[in-house]
Amino acid sequence: MPPRPTVLFDNFIVLFINDRDLRIFLCLNYNTRILLASLIISFYACQEKKIVEEFIPNTGQIQILNACGYSGAAEDVRNFLTKKGFDIVEFGNASYWNFSETMVIARTTNMLVAKDIAKILLTDNILQIIDSSKMVDATVFVGKDYYKRIK
Repeated sequence: MPPRPTVLFDNFIVLFINDRDLRIFLCLNYNTRILLASLIISFYACQEKKIVEEFIPNTGQIQILNACGYSGAAEDVRNFLTKKGFDIVEFGNASYWNFSETMVIARTTNMLVAKDIAKILLTDNILQIIDSSKMVDATVFVGKDYYKRIK
């Protein structure tokens, strides 16, 4: 691939896609060149660089319970959260199957695990119900809205 045409213009190095664009630029009057060069520089300077931060969840033991009655809902959420780095130690069915929305329950005084789960599931439904008889840090009650939460 041949090098792109370049011109030094008022302390700016302007790169062109091809010779035709360079010829067009050189045909413009001085003020128009200044305006065009500054617009191009401004455009590229304003381009937002998207920095993708890797999400590292707080570690903890998580229980997932199907509370919507849809077959396989708890397993789907388990697979989704496992791929995101969470430690799922138990999944199954809840006693009630009438939850319309997914809910995250913190089972200890430390809410970090539950908050991370809620963040990943895009839900604000988070409660703290401390239960030392539960051997988990958080419980997810999978509601009927679960599918849009794991997309």
